[in-house]
Amino acid sequence: MKKIYLIAAFALGCSITFSQVGVNINNPEKTLDVNGEVKIRQINELTSLGSNEKILVVNDTDGVVNKIALNKFYNPGSINPSIYAAGRQSSLNLINLGIAFGTWQALDYTIVDKSMGDSNLFSDTDHSYTVPSTGVYSIGFYFRYGNGVQLSLLSGPKVGILKRTGSLYSVLDQRSFTGINLALANVTLSETSMNSIYSLTQGDSLYFAVDPGVINLGLLSTSKSSFYIYKISD
Repeated sequence: MKKIYLIAAFALGCSITFSQVGVNINNPEKTLDVNGEVKIRQINELTSLGSNEKILVVNDTDGVVNKIALNKFYNPGSINPSIYAAGRQSSLNLINLGIAFGTWQALDYTIVDKSMGDSNLFSDTDHSYTVPSTGVYSIGFYFRYGNGVQLSLLSGPKVGILKRTGSLYSVLDQRSFTGINLALANVTLSETSMNSIYSLTQGDSLYFAVDPGVINLGLLSTSKSSFYIYKISD
């Protein structure tokens, strides 16, 4: 008789161990089936994310909870493949772009000036950035001529972003220096920048350029410039 009791108790324990438990539900469909809100009173906080960490996601159709690795939809170590940034603090030179761009001349950026991005996006040959895919891009361009203030009214200089699409040449955006006529002197604020968004096509070449007008090219040795570009939308 004792053996029968032990066998019965063991069978009952197995039944409890492997049964499905329902909370506020009569017919549970999973090991733990909760019909209602869930409250957890204590959760350990992570200070960093590792490759073994997962997050829980809920299927709205059947309420089943699953886990997914963070790198399936977010990789904090990844970089936008279109991003490129460069700058130079001195010793700038202007490069003639040919008759198609008129009097515009490109700043002689090279890959050495890169601070971020894929070197394959930039050409040392014609000092241009090549758009890797069609979409909307955020572009910023800064240029300071000399120390940023000239004690004269400069005639016509401006900076711009130029675009070449196949055999078509255009000025994507441009800014002029600001002249101020003061009581004692004429002053030109020879520092400007542009930051905006632009629609670009894969294969477009972009040049960061200056239309010098009448300026002292010798001051380019103390001039500085920088730019950035990255895709924000298709």
